Amino acid sequence: MSTPEINAPESPLAPTHKVGFAKYRWECKQSSYDYFIKSGSGDLKVLSVILLIVSFILMKRTQTANVFVPVVLMIESFLLFFFIFANILAFPRYLTKLIWPIFDMLNDFFAFIYLAYVGFYSIIHPPATMDKLYWQVAGLILSVAFLSIVDVVLQGWGFLDWRTKTRMKYKSDSATRSKTLDT
Repeated sequence: MSTPEINAPESPLAPTHKVGFAKYRWECKQSSYDYFIKSGSGDLKVLSVILLIVSFILMKRTQTANVFVPVVLMIESFLLFFFIFANILAFPRYLTKLIWPIFDMLNDFFAFIYLAYVGFYSIIHPPATMDKLYWQVAGLILSVAFLSIVDVVLQGWGFLDWRTKTRMKYKSDSATRSKTLDT
């Protein structure tokens, strides 16, 4: 049984000779590609921020007695903005590989806890004068909490998939594979 051969990453666009801003610009593009296209985590975060801002505006419009609900919504939207811009500016490439995914996963996990608490609190303790808009806001908050836990699952899959993190590619030797399967 032979072992697979590991090739160096084949990226013709990698700036091996560039230094300074040109290299950083390439790293920002690559980081944005990894964050939005490959993992899908960036798309979920942008959708979560949009839903949080919409729910904040609608919550202010309903004139509820709950003071902490808009505060939690704005804090979570600012934290999500931070993680979006940090990934666009390629901060994860400069931090260690272990600490950044853990920070991002912990942020999503605590966002799930806070937003689920706020959503269920809004449902359990509604204000005296409520309208249909209030229930829609509570539904939006709970949907953002669900998106946060989906993001934790997606990041967990990416964290466990060591091939994409180390960018190693394997040569596929079909002859060796068919010989090992026959025996």
